Amino acid sequence: MASAVARPASWVSSRHVDELSQSLGEPEELRQKRTEAFERFQELPLEPNPLYRGYGYFTNVDLSGLDAVTKGPAVPLPPAPDRGVRVVHDAAGTRAEVPGELLHAGVKLTVIGENTGPDGPGDGLLGTEEPADRLSALSTALVNRGYRLEIPAGLPGAIRVRDLTVLSTPHEALAT
Repeated sequence: MASAVARPASWVSSRHVDELSQSLGEPEELRQKRTEAFERFQELPLEPNPLYRGYGYFTNVDLSGLDAVTKGPAVPLPPAPDRGVRVVHDAAGTRAEVPGELLHAGVKLTVIGENTGPDGPGDGLLGTEEPADRLSALSTALVNRGYRLEIPAGLPGAIRVRDLTVLSTPHEALAT
């Protein structure tokens, strides 16, 4: 029995990467970083270390048809827990719930698209190093949900952070 070979080059195109960047309203520097990651995705092997290539099982995988420019209604949620941060990624985007007491104590959460300047999640969101393998490069090119959470030192008690990703239709692709 012959097994299918993964064909990553058919999964996504440069047009998909550009559309994603435009849909997120990113500045040119982030669009360029996505484009460079996509180019590396096309060039790199799935596993860079030849010692592990025999153990990497990626046959029969087909990611074509996924839509990284996901738009749709927000998923309804139950009330947020007390003294906890909840971040929900769905077709509507990324929603964050930070209780007032934590905001007052200095907890700060910014989601992708709110601020992509030097102090926003766009700075460093796509990583600081060049991806070393094909799948890391694909992840960098297609990340479409993210946030920066800053918790100051010295807060009394623990803070629970719940990060939920909800897929609600076929072919939806949320990369956080």
